[in-house]
Amino acid sequence: MNVKHYLVPLLSIAVLMGGCSKPEQNTQPEQSATPEPTAEASAPAEDYSSLTGIYVDSIAGRGMLEIKEGETDPEMNINWSSSAFQHNEWHMHVHYNEDHTSLEYQDCTLDEVTFDSAGKENRETRYTDGTGYFELADDTLIWHDDQTENDEPVTFVRDTEFEHAHGMINPWRETTDPEEAEKIAGFAMDCPVDEAMPNDMVFRSFVCMDDVYGALYDNGKEEMLIRKSSTISPEELSGDFFTYSKSWDISLKGLTVHCLGDGNTVNSAMFSNGEYNYVILYDAGNEGNGLTPDQLNSLIMSLQ
Repeated sequence: MNVKHYLVPLLSIAVLMGGCSKPEQNTQPEQSATPEPTAEASAPAEDYSSLTGIYVDSIAGRGMLEIKEGETDPEMNINWSSSAFQHNEWHMHVHYNEDHTSLEYQDCTLDEVTFDSAGKENRETRYTDGTGYFELADDTLIWHDDQTENDEPVTFVRDTEFEHAHGMINPWRETTDPEEAEKIAGFAMDCPVDEAMPNDMVFRSFVCMDDVYGALYDNGKEEMLIRKSSTISPEELSGDFFTYSKSWDISLKGLTVHCLGDGNTVNSAMFSNGEYNYVILYDAGNEGNGLTPDQLNSLIMSLQ
């Protein structure tokens, strides 16, 4: 606080004479206090709460995506199963782009996880600096990954029991009852007879949604999925994003079957009979361990 200073009265001849001089007041103006610097307002934190939750890929039903809140940016995890004994895991942090039309990432880690016959896990990290983005469209996330060789983006839709309980519709339903599967899909499918079943495959369940009838099989080491639809194209119906070294067509009793694999065995077979589209996936992604031409022929004939 500034204090006013006064001159001390001086004794003078006037004092001796009975008078006193009037003290002079210092006229120096008060100095104002230095103003405190104003703190800059921090930018409000982005709100990602409307996006948090579980999503599933819209076609294959084998990819699961989760968004949850992180310390700074939201965390995203993707788990994609290619068979009962192999799946891939992606982990990344995402943030809005400038226009809030997509979620971007630059720190994606990909782990490939496999299990041996005894159930022992083996985890191999493929990369730790993956980049890409998720296009936002209503309640879907369309994945554009810079490292994925497949040019077709993957679409994820919300799909959790929690969200289903709050009015969200789960498009995929699993059952072992063929009549229930027929009601879900809207049509039936002739499943392969035992004589046509390759490599000791055993039926596990039907995985269906409206206009998609699916049957899942495995033999403890490999997995086979057969799908049928009246409107979805064979390419979309497969949901197989793996890249194979060979692509070729074969003719089976008037059907043109498009095959993907190593050129000798088939991991993905797609065809149409004019009324329905079909896909047969065998150990998807494991090139060299597919169906032989005879096994594929038996399966297709048993589906007609």
